[in-house]
Amino acid sequence: MDIPSSFREEKNQHFVCRLKKSLYGLKQSLRAWFGKLLATMHEMDYRQSNSDHTLFFKHSRNEISILLVYIDDMIFTRDDLLEIEMLNDKLSTCFKIKRLGNLKYFLGMEIVYSRCGIFLPHPPVDRRRYQRLIGKLIYLSHTQPDITYTIGLLSQFMHDLREVHNAAARRVLFYLKGTSDRRSTSGYYSFLGGNLIMWCDKKQPVVSRSSVESELRAMTQGLCEVLWIKGILEDLKIQYDSPTKLFCDNKLTIDIAHNPIHHDRTKHVEVNCHFIKEKIKNGILTIQHIRSEEQCAYIFTKGLYGPTMRRLLGKLGMENIHSPT
Repeated sequence: MDIPSSFREEKNQHFVCRLKKSLYGLKQSLRAWFGKLLATMHEMDYRQSNSDHTLFFKHSRNEISILLVYIDDMIFTRDDLLEIEMLNDKLSTCFKIKRLGNLKYFLGMEIVYSRCGIFLPHPPVDRRRYQRLIGKLIYLSHTQPDITYTIGLLSQFMHDLREVHNAAARRVLFYLKGTSDRRSTSGYYSFLGGNLIMWCDKKQPVVSRSSVESELRAMTQGLCEVLWIKGILEDLKIQYDSPTKLFCDNKLTIDIAHNPIHHDRTKHVEVNCHFIKEKIKNGILTIQHIRSEEQCAYIFTKGLYGPTMRRLLGKLGMENIHSPT
């Protein structure tokens, strides 16, 4: 942006401009845009969630309207179509918007509607991304003779690849990265109303000295996600007074979580222990034992055989909607 020529009276005098509104490209633009959106939503009697600032909701009679915002993309759901039209008219007067109809794609996810429900199918393998990866691995094979044979096999599927080939290429990257750092992996998932709504597979930031210590850290991370979800449910006035059930296959971890006595061997993870014990005491959480072969979280932390993997995926509610009937 330049100063208008009519203001340049002297060569040595410097002028600055003060903007009366946000200008596209400035670092404050996103904040200004969201501030205007927030004011507009308040005019329509929508409230902002305390757990997620991009979630807006409105209660009227026995109905609820929900608006979710990601930068300048919006998802709106409502029982009453009239409220949808009213909100669309209001937003159209304040912003330049484009209605895209029913949700089909959002943040790289495809949404499929059928008589059986709404599904999120697995995205297809990106062929160009795979080709770029193989090209880089071929370049590395000039100084890494131990991967030459594997890369030669993977390069045969450049134009007709499957997820198994993509996974094999990633495994080569793991091999090149080096040996294991011995850090445990936390894996957990959450069900709400019989539907899988959240899952996580993440390496723990520190090395655990035992499986019990690793389980305690994973339970703490999962419990934090549960509390966040319950906060959103409270904003939406969805009552859930029963304690949340947490399933763990390690009996010793469960005993430590229920035992108020201090243990010297776990004093370095006492913060996690106290956090879990507090939620159990307040009736927010109950921990139940589950057999290892029935623990669905194993798909996030262990390599499983095909039949076991398919059985656990079925328990999570995942199915192949493209399979022939």
